[in-house]
Amino acid sequence: VANVAALIAHVQRHTPSRPMVLIGSSFGGLVALHAAATFAVAAVALRAPVSDWRACWDGWLTPDAMRRWGETGAHTDRLDDGTPVTFGRALYDDIQHGDVYDAIA
Repeated sequence: VANVAALIAHVQRHTPSRPMVLIGSSFGGLVALHAAATFAVAAVALRAPVSDWRACWDGWLTPDAMRRWGETGAHTDRLDDGTPVTFGRALYDDIQHGDVYDAIA
C-alpha cells in the first residue's frame, strides 16, 4: 500500500489537473480501495475486489503461524502449481487499521 501511495502522490504532484482513476481486480481492488480512502481520486473501478482480507488470513493461518508472521514480517506459502510466494506483513497490518469500505463511503 505504501508503494501505491507513493506512486499516486508522485502522479498527482506532476499532473495535478488530470483526474486520477484507480482500477483494481481481486487483491488489487482492495489496494485500490485503500488508496482511494487516502487520496482524492475521480473514480475507482473494481472487479471482484477482496473485501475480507483480514478474515481470510485469520482463518487460513493458525494463531502460531500468525505470531511468526508478525515476528518475521513475512509468510511464505505455495500457489497451486507449487510456486512459492511470500507475503509481507505490512499490508495485513495496514488493513487492520480500518475497513476501507467504511472509509470511502
